[in-house]
Amino acid sequence: MSVATLLLATAGWTLVWSAIDHLGDLTDLSETLRNHGLVRPVSVAVPLLVAAEMGLGGAAVAVPLLAPGTRVAQVGLAGALAALFAVFAGYLAALRRRDPTQRCGCGGQG
Repeated sequence: MSVATLLLATAGWTLVWSAIDHLGDLTDLSETLRNHGLVRPVSVAVPLLVAAEMGLGGAAVAVPLLAPGTRVAQVGLAGALAALFAVFAGYLAALRRRDPTQRCGCGGQG
């Protein structure tokens, strides 16, 4: 297994774990996003976030296992994962600029 495949799977598992955590307490996720005040409407953002985490994360874990020779799919997934993590980083940067004392909610932490 290549390093790139391991990185892809690690990023995938991180997102799947995050989606499972969010599904365990959607109320907390909704309240956190509402308190941030950066996305509207929260009722649309929450399912999109969880679907993106579960969909991309699941694909990043499954593709290398089910179709290890499909480099095009892996490169596409890596690009999609990079874009999603860039959105997360941008969101966090905007939150920190807006209110540095606000809890981000990342990984179930404050």
